[in-house]
Amino acid sequence: MLLLDLPDIAVVDVETTGGSPSAHRIIEIGIIRISGGRIARRYQSVVDPGCPIPPFIQRLTGITTAETDAAPAFGDIAEEVTGLLKDAIFMAHNVRFDYGFVRQELARLGRSYSARTLCSARLSRALYPQHRHHDLGSLIERFDLRVHRRHRALDDAEAVVAFIDKAVSELGDAAVRQAAERLLGNRAAQTGLPASVFDDLPEAPGVYVLRDAEGRALYVGKSLDIRQRVLSHLYADHTSKRELEMTQRIAGIEHHRTPGELSALLLESEMVKRLDPVYNRRLRKVLGPLCALRSADARGYPTVILERYRADIRDDDVIAFHHSVHQARSALRRAADDHGLCPRLLGLETGKGACFASHLGKCRGACTGREPAEVYRRRFASAFPEEGPLYWPYRSVLALEESAGDSGEVLLVDRWRIIGRIRYEEGCRRVEHLPGQLDPDTLTILRRALSDRNAGLRVRKISAGDVDRLETEA
Repeated sequence: MLLLDLPDIAVVDVETTGGSPSAHRIIEIGIIRISGGRIARRYQSVVDPGCPIPPFIQRLTGITTAETDAAPAFGDIAEEVTGLLKDAIFMAHNVRFDYGFVRQELARLGRSYSARTLCSARLSRALYPQHRHHDLGSLIERFDLRVHRRHRALDDAEAVVAFIDKAVSELGDAAVRQAAERLLGNRAAQTGLPASVFDDLPEAPGVYVLRDAEGRALYVGKSLDIRQRVLSHLYADHTSKRELEMTQRIAGIEHHRTPGELSALLLESEMVKRLDPVYNRRLRKVLGPLCALRSADARGYPTVILERYRADIRDDDVIAFHHSVHQARSALRRAADDHGLCPRLLGLETGKGACFASHLGKCRGACTGREPAEVYRRRFASAFPEEGPLYWPYRSVLALEESAGDSGEVLLVDRWRIIGRIRYEEGCRRVEHLPGQLDPDTLTILRRALSDRNAGLRVRKISAGDVDRLETEA
């Protein structure tokens, strides 16, 4: 008996040319249909992916290009596959992989498919938490499951069925059924959201927006795995009243895929400012500096002017950015204490004559002209180095490229300003010429990306005259 009281189950396994449903194809599918707790039908077919099979996939599965060339295309077996899947729970080991590939293959044929999913890897973790590894190979070894050909679709599906059978015999039908039902928990019913919302969430980098019933943005976030991050919002054990309140207000979810982390960070920054989401309190506090410190001169002595940030501010004037007047003044006080600068020249005091710090011996008399301006200027330079926040260490424009499969994005960056964006996908190219305004948040994101040198980011130096040529190549 297998999960006796559950609805019909289709245990599925697919072998593929790679790991991305959008970029790769199925080369074999195996399905075991379970009805009334018993195996009703087994199905297996090699599939022609319409492309060569990478050598390492051939070595792993034993499936060759010659074998797939003689096999039917997925479109030829789609009717039979959908019949086996109809009205059944879609079960697989690491189910998002197999489910994603099947849905993508059907989508290419203009067919929509959605089902409740059950992951046997997660079920194993729920039933056997004392064990560390729950991949299929570990289950086969742990339970001594008989598998004729590993990494073949029907054989691996048989291994999943054998694992369920073994778990039922060891723990009892009720325990296995209850664990499965907890994992199956109807997400649409729990949240009031259509099931298609969850099906469409990609396991890919990008930005997501959680909205309330009126369409207002509750939260904007970025992740390298949108699906996992959104589901963590909905099904995590919330540690604060605010998190729980936000989750209860979610009535819609939208997502925007990006080719990598840098493009996701930049899009998140832009959308937080534009949408002003209710629950991004912490992020909103970090984004959008309000103050800039500009270098100035007072009677031959270097000083600073604190003013509201402007997008057209001159690069060579800015010596620091701050998120508030309070933060800026605190930074100036530290600079005065650490470098013996005059608080009056820094705008921290008003009045005439010697400043208060001068009486304490902390200021050396710049406020009264007692300290020579050149001596003071050297100390000021150590507190505010010339290589300030807008220092551009490159002698050219940078092209920053992220790609995922056949799509990607190239950012053209000059002096921390994004002056252009080239987006390409499956041979189509779209070029945007941007105003290149200075944005402190963009500056911070770009600095971190270039210092970390994320493995997915390709950086090229190009001359300003080569920008047009790059746009033509993209």
